[in-house]
Amino acid sequence: MAKQTNDENISRLKKKRLMWGGIIFAISLGVILFTKYGVIQGWRLDGEKANIQFEIQRQAFVRDSLKRIIQRLHHDDREIERLARERYGMIKPGEEVIFVPQSQ
Repeated sequence: MAKQTNDENISRLKKKRLMWGGIIFAISLGVILFTKYGVIQGWRLDGEKANIQFEIQRQAFVRDSLKRIIQRLHHDDREIERLARERYGMIKPGEEVIFVPQSQ
């Protein structure tokens, strides 16, 4: 009878250890995956980082394009003339404007 009680105690102890091990494992897994510094948050931040880097590259391209336009406006009189004609309908003295209807 003493041996049976001892075996039951060992069995209960093993069950308790297994239960506590499972609880600790579940809590650890939750912390690793779902907290502020967890894996899932890291994946989300990596995606955000990629989007931001893409936007930085796009903005750099826009900035370079605008710099080229500014350079042309500072140094090329023909560019200023072209814009004046297109946007404001300006003409040189003695010129005639011919409007060509656009086909639709």
